[in-house]
Amino acid sequence: MSAAYQSSRLAHPWRPHAAGLVTASVLSCLCLAWLAAHGRYKYAAVLLVLVPLGAFVLDRQQNGALLGLALIILVPWWVTFGSSAAKVGVVAPLLATTGVLAPLLVRESERAGLNFIDLAFAAFVVAAIVSWVSTGPYSHSSVTAILLLLAPCGFYVAARNLGNADWGATCWILVAGGALASLPLFYETLVIHRPLFWPASSYAWNAGPGGLFRPAGSFGGPPAAVNVLAMTTLCGLALLVRSRRSARPLIVTLLLVSGAGMVITFTRAGLIGFFIGAVVFVLLWRPVLLGRLAVGLAAVGIAFALVILPVVGAKSWYREGIDRSGTFANRQARWVLAWPVITNTPKHVVFGHGINSLLVGHPEGLSGEPQADLAAVPILVTDSPHSQYIRTLLEQGFLGLGLLLVWLLGTIAAGVKAVPRVPPEDRAVLAGSVAGIVSFIVVALVDDNLRDPAGFAIVALLSGFVAARTRQAGRPTVPPEIR
Repeated sequence: MSAAYQSSRLAHPWRPHAAGLVTASVLSCLCLAWLAAHGRYKYAAVLLVLVPLGAFVLDRQQNGALLGLALIILVPWWVTFGSSAAKVGVVAPLLATTGVLAPLLVRESERAGLNFIDLAFAAFVVAAIVSWVSTGPYSHSSVTAILLLLAPCGFYVAARNLGNADWGATCWILVAGGALASLPLFYETLVIHRPLFWPASSYAWNAGPGGLFRPAGSFGGPPAAVNVLAMTTLCGLALLVRSRRSARPLIVTLLLVSGAGMVITFTRAGLIGFFIGAVVFVLLWRPVLLGRLAVGLAAVGIAFALVILPVVGAKSWYREGIDRSGTFANRQARWVLAWPVITNTPKHVVFGHGINSLLVGHPEGLSGEPQADLAAVPILVTDSPHSQYIRTLLEQGFLGLGLLLVWLLGTIAAGVKAVPRVPPEDRAVLAGSVAGIVSFIVVALVDDNLRDPAGFAIVALLSGFVAARTRQAGRPTVPPEIR
């Protein structure tokens, strides 16, 4: 944002007009009175909740984004609010986007110009919708399949329109939300030994022969959990280096809780993605520390190989949680089975079978019958291809995969290019956002992490952060007193 606009924000805070508040209050009271007079107390109670909630969301531009972000991290995305259409995965992004309405209620506003990342993200979303339209609706779940795109769109737009001053609160929500979302993981592992939010009978990560249970928490599965926690923890590194010394012990505690939550999921791809993201963060934020980091990682690796591995290598939890021989070969077999389905018609090659078409007929997915060629390879529907890139080819074709890579890799390239040109206090923000996206890309090699609304929403949020900061890169620094 320009210095003139920041000065305008200081002079005219983001607050709704008094006349609008009075009008809304009067109309709300009249509605409450009418509902109570007609005995519709249930709807009156809902209105009593929605009115202060709406006032909070519209009071400041970032409030909707913070509330939606906390909701999608802490509450399972499939939980509904009185209606099957009002799932957390739909309500949370709608809350996030309401913050965009705030500029309409104040005297001054500045439009954010579009850049390459905006266009790439928009192209990916449009191609996803076209992929579904081109294959035709197969059941009433077609609407739900499109609604699942609300999560990334809502949080991308919210992040794109938040100012520098709003990033700190948003990152606090990411870090604290990640730590709080880790607590059910410990509860499931140490206390109940079963999923808390998912039916135990259909849970795919129940205890194996050696007794190892892999927790899911509010995320639905260990891969989804570690995917989200890796991104929130990497953003926490940025918050840590930017925060006051007095706040750092609390941030370190939250990061340790999230880190331990990642470890007990025993999801190797997520942990590898996190460590690669951490290296990217250090490389972008303070490259001079990279040598020390390499020496430290080498020392830890040697100590693990020589001291720890001989002790734990024979343990059943290590064999089931870390070793798990044959899992990569199993994934490769699925990719081989998927290829003929990807290339069986020219339409499928270009547009795929439609966004979220692999969820149709899935035991915990969307209702309806899967398309015939997908149903002929049932493991792709009942389980998954175990690679987001293969899944994108199946659902959106080569067009969708190409646009997905352009969006994510383009965001990383733009962020890396902008790092030397942003003010030092913003460098950690950019580095943390890019590192989170790198982690997401690594995990996507062997897990379907875009089918999880929480993970999809957070990577879109980080992309929006990068888009906003790359546009500001190279501009004159705004004095702190008006930032």
